Amino acid sequence: MSSISSTSGTNSTYSSNSRITGLYSNFDTDSLVKSMCSAQQSKIDKQERKKTTFEWYDEAVTDVADAVKEFSNTYCSALGTSSMLKSSTYSTNSVNSDSDSRAVTITASSTAEAGNISVKVDQLAVQANVSSSGKVSADGKGISSSNTTTLANLSFANKLTFDSDGEVSFSINGKSFTFTKDTTLQSMINTINNDKDANVTMKYSRLTDTFTITADSGGENSKVSILNSIGNAFGTGGAFQIANGTTQNGQNSIAVINGTTVEKDSNTYTADGITYTLNAVTASSDNSMIVKQLATGASVTSSSSVSADGTEISSDNTATLESLSLKNALTFDSSNNISFSINGKTFTFSKTTTLQDMLDTINDDSDASVTMKYSRLKDAFTITSDSTGEDSSVTIVNKSGNAFGTDSAFQISSGVTKNGKNSIAVIEGVTVDCSTNSYTIDGIDYNLTEVTNQSDEYVNFTISRDYSSTVEAVSKFVDSLNTLLTKMNTYVTAKDYSSDYEPLTDDQKEEMTDSQIEKWETKAKNGILRYNSNLEDLVTSIKSAFFSGSGGTGKTSASVGISSGSYYDSDKGLFVLDENALSSALESNPEEVISIFTGGNSTAASSDQGIVYKLKNALSAYQSTASDSIDSTEDKIDDIDDEIDDLQDKLETMADKYYKKFSAMETALSKLNSQSSYISQLFA
Repeated sequence: MSSISSTSGTNSTYSSNSRITGLYSNFDTDSLVKSMCSAQQSKIDKQERKKTTFEWYDEAVTDVADAVKEFSNTYCSALGTSSMLKSSTYSTNSVNSDSDSRAVTITASSTAEAGNISVKVDQLAVQANVSSSGKVSADGKGISSSNTTTLANLSFANKLTFDSDGEVSFSINGKSFTFTKDTTLQSMINTINNDKDANVTMKYSRLTDTFTITADSGGENSKVSILNSIGNAFGTGGAFQIANGTTQNGQNSIAVINGTTVEKDSNTYTADGITYTLNAVTASSDNSMIVKQLATGASVTSSSSVSADGTEISSDNTATLESLSLKNALTFDSSNNISFSINGKTFTFSKTTTLQDMLDTINDDSDASVTMKYSRLKDAFTITSDSTGEDSSVTIVNKSGNAFGTDSAFQISSGVTKNGKNSIAVIEGVTVDCSTNSYTIDGIDYNLTEVTNQSDEYVNFTISRDYSSTVEAVSKFVDSLNTLLTKMNTYVTAKDYSSDYEPLTDDQKEEMTDSQIEKWETKAKNGILRYNSNLEDLVTSIKSAFFSGSGGTGKTSASVGISSGSYYDSDKGLFVLDENALSSALESNPEEVISIFTGGNSTAASSDQGIVYKLKNALSAYQSTASDSIDSTEDKIDDIDDEIDDLQDKLETMADKYYKKFSAMETALSKLNSQSSYISQLFA
């Protein structure tokens, strides 16, 4: 292919569409002119190839520069999506609770100390608030069906009045508001709620048919001060049924954190890197009821699986007793019956009785007063007393067969079981111990359904260091850096085929398929940045950032598990992360790890700089150099374009000169032909 003609695509220069050539001479004038201008065309081809080479170089440098910029912005900028300069990248905490933590939630930042936290919430913060003294609508069903209704059309019990200008006016916490009769209810509420000076939230509830105004902040110091000015929105006979004056009925939150009482005007606050959010009171008041224990009945359960195969004794309860697949086969007496008593009541069943019939008979008997079940999940029988309390019992006596007792088919021994429990509750400070979960005291019916939080109960949290996210972040950082290095190594080490594969001219491309052009240009571009000094310097700087002392510690990346292979290996010395070594370093000395990565700052190059800052400087330096290189290359391309324009003008002039000469020749031949024809006619 290296012998391909280097004629440029300037066919229009040699087009005779607008010229009459070769008519009498039969010469291929275009080809002759093209051949006569070939020396000039070669000069243009040379510049075109030079320009293409510069364009390829520009593309390659831009490709690397863009990749460098993306990596730097992602990992080496404090604002990067995966910034390696954020302290939170290296120090994260996990929070676990061994209690029901719905009442309190905490989050621990990277600065929080690991340890145990116990929180008891005595009181939640409440902001000052005022509400309508009664339903405000005329019919008690709502002042309107929509908040888009204007103030003049709201159906108040105390009709809203306006001044002669159709306005109402009032102030909340010193901020004055004026609304017209055409203002919608929602617009009024939005205006008030969005005003920072008023610092309140106003709502209208159709459910309660009332207005509420609540301070946005302040705890026990919060207040809502209302002063009516024009009309009757507030005050005596007010449409909103909220009086003038100042209401200060808020309260602070009170919590005991690790033995220290903390009082705040908010339910969310941060201390020592830990954010506390209080959702409910955990310590009960003297008048609250605490359920410590529910009443249960005595119960006996099979001591082990009862089935022969350890799964189930039958697929359903319609199987007969004789056909049940029991580990200890059920035996019957001479009458083919089994017999036993529960709580003094005797039961006799034949071998043809179904399992369900046996259970129903026992469970429906009021004298036995028990509930017997077979669970396929547990592969076991249970018999539970229908009565609850610590005095409840289940007494079993086997009479014939082996349903109970020694070698029991049901795996339940004979005898008396008394393991029920009384319910225990604390009501108004008094402990009530009862055999049932439902009872009446002083005319009040109590129905205990679940155990509640104990009085003065603490919610316990454990804050522990979690370095798994740090290891993951460093791993992604190293992987991305290796991707960048691979790109640079590919450019720097690519074989140079430029001597055999020059850029193609337009005429050459016309003789080739798209596939051939693509393969040719891939070869031609291949070594465009081979041994590029800027790239080689960047690779060296990146390696130096990792393998020189960092963060003032004197330690290299090897101390945090990052090493590199040889440049002459197949991976060209890419970085390798030992996650176990990094985890060990974080566990033993997290502050040193942080220093190795992020020590120093981005401006002063020194051994105090961490890996990330050194890397950032190296990448920044390359970006600056690449930018200068791109600018310089584009200037050269502009100069070449100017040179090509000049050469093209000369080519046009040269071609035009030759075409004129050929045209003159054709004219002369035309005259000669005419004369010859005339003479021939004379002698004819």
